[in-house]
Amino acid sequence: KEIMPYPRYMSAMSVRLYDISNRDNPELLRTVDFEGNYMTSRKIGDYAYFVVNSYPSYHRDNPVCDDIVPLYREGKTNIEDEEAMPIVECIDIGYIYPMQAESFITIASISMEDEDEEVKKEVIVGSGQNVYASLENLYIAQTSWPRYNNLGELKKDYYEKTVITKFELDNGDVDFSGTGEAKGHIDRKSVV
Repeated sequence: KEIMPYPRYMSAMSVRLYDISNRDNPELLRTVDFEGNYMTSRKIGDYAYFVVNSYPSYHRDNPVCDDIVPLYREGKTNIEDEEAMPIVECIDIGYIYPMQAESFITIASISMEDEDEEVKKEVIVGSGQNVYASLENLYIAQTSWPRYNNLGELKKDYYEKTVITKFELDNGDVDFSGTGEAKGHIDRKSVV
């Protein structure tokens, strides 16, 4: 007897673009769903940039890439009829060493002027914890935890560090620019 796999359940963040020129009767122009949890967003010029953390469900033995890549769907109004698809191709996901490959960060931009413009997406391995944005760049900080061997001993040259990844923002385009790191982690009490 064949055992059916568990269904894939997802938490999703939904973005809705409205035309509010008639404030008494706003018109829904576009809905975009991203699998994962909303972290933050920024409006720069005519674009809204969103940062989403996604935690894949490893519910199958030996999952393939499409089983764990975050899902995405969009439509005009009744989005429930749209099929969710992987947000990017597996070969388009970036990896920033030394982050543990357990989750994903999606940076997406949506035009607030043209509801038909393609949603631009950049996906990397990791889990964002803090974000800073200027008019031209977005920085994501995430903690890389120490690694231990099978005996519980700290591996040589591994220590807790903060990895900061920089992305260039240009009229909706999101491009990886570079990364740096510093020992330690960001104190949540000091973040505004």
